[in-house]
Amino acid sequence: MTEQYDIYLPDRAVLRVGGEDAVSFLQGLVSVDMEKTQSEQAVYGAFLTPQGKYLHDFFAVAMRGSIYLDCEAARLEDFHKRLRMYKLRSKVELEMMADLHAYAFIGEDALEVLGLTNDPGNINDMASGVVYTDPRLAAAGARAVVPADQKSAFSFLGFEAGEIDDYERLRLSLGLPDSSRDMVVDKAILLESGFEELNGVDFEKGCYMGQELTARTKYRGLVKKRLIPVHIDGDAPAPGTEITQNGKNAGELRSSAGDIGMALLRLEALENESPLTAGTATLSPQKPPPDGDSPYDKSLLEPVNRIFSRSVKTYGSEPKAVAWRNKERQYRRFQIFAGLFEIVSGEAGFSVNDLGCGYGAMFEAYRDLPVFRNARYYGYDISQEMLHEARSQLPDSRASWIHSHEATEEADFSFVSGTYNLNMDANPELWRAYVE
Repeated sequence: MTEQYDIYLPDRAVLRVGGEDAVSFLQGLVSVDMEKTQSEQAVYGAFLTPQGKYLHDFFAVAMRGSIYLDCEAARLEDFHKRLRMYKLRSKVELEMMADLHAYAFIGEDALEVLGLTNDPGNINDMASGVVYTDPRLAAAGARAVVPADQKSAFSFLGFEAGEIDDYERLRLSLGLPDSSRDMVVDKAILLESGFEELNGVDFEKGCYMGQELTARTKYRGLVKKRLIPVHIDGDAPAPGTEITQNGKNAGELRSSAGDIGMALLRLEALENESPLTAGTATLSPQKPPPDGDSPYDKSLLEPVNRIFSRSVKTYGSEPKAVAWRNKERQYRRFQIFAGLFEIVSGEAGFSVNDLGCGYGAMFEAYRDLPVFRNARYYGYDISQEMLHEARSQLPDSRASWIHSHEATEEADFSFVSGTYNLNMDANPELWRAYVE
């Protein structure tokens, strides 16, 4: 086993939202679908101004009948105060939890050691707390909300106490913003900060505070800047230092750790090969999170995502949700594929990648087959709603449901179940490059 570290996060604090209206209360205020917390899933989201500007971000997880928010410690009282303003007659309890701490877990095998999958937000309850896969990006490891004295359980699992700088360098390399250090309060907007790619905003959930600007920014293509990881050659400038290119403003440096930092850069500057400078340092933009060197524009798949997300909400776990006329036609293809499994069947089992898994019809078709008894299944889809349906309808330790347009795991078999001819009038050349 590789080295694993548990890292206490002193700049984080915990806010409890309890009461019978807790979920519905938050649902109308924040950018993420809080209903997902009721299906054993942690989420990441933001609380905005009515004008759609950033105020607070948080991780949310259900535990002991309440919702627990892991948020910025220095601004906890402000968040608590703002939520109280909207409480009105809602049956909600708001409590700052000084006896609970937030931890991060990093290391190549950290998720496996903690009994977690790569599915963002996957949860595993502990004796007196909860641990979960980072809902933004599984590569960021895991997080936990636990009492201060729970730390001994981590060393029992083989974790060593890590340094905050270890987490900072990982966070920055992945392009993960750290609250007001990277997002200016009452000024930053979510799509400039990567919230769509980091599962921090849901465009299908319905109304919430600040939704109008967020949706308009997306659908009108108004994003002109972006938070990007940068390599720093030279002494790291102070946060807020102006970044220039050919003598013109190109952005602003935010948080940093050693030779890596986070910068809000104008997109036009990224298209220019001229060097970027801040103070006496030269900055080199790194690949953007979470897909880095992906060869396609994410906007290609968004119309497809919307179509299938609406479809599963209408039809649920039915063939019509994924453009099949009936189950007989749908399963005919699965029966043909099943013959391939005999080649590698045995006690050791085999693994399957299912790209475009939808609500999990392939796994449902195979899970009870004797040949599939020891198999490992990875289902990938671009629709969070499809994956939510799969997780809720097909709970099984052999299956992992992953939000991605491409396979992230090596497998013995890889099947493409997605509808690759549903390009929604995308540019033909760009679509062909994506499919190839």
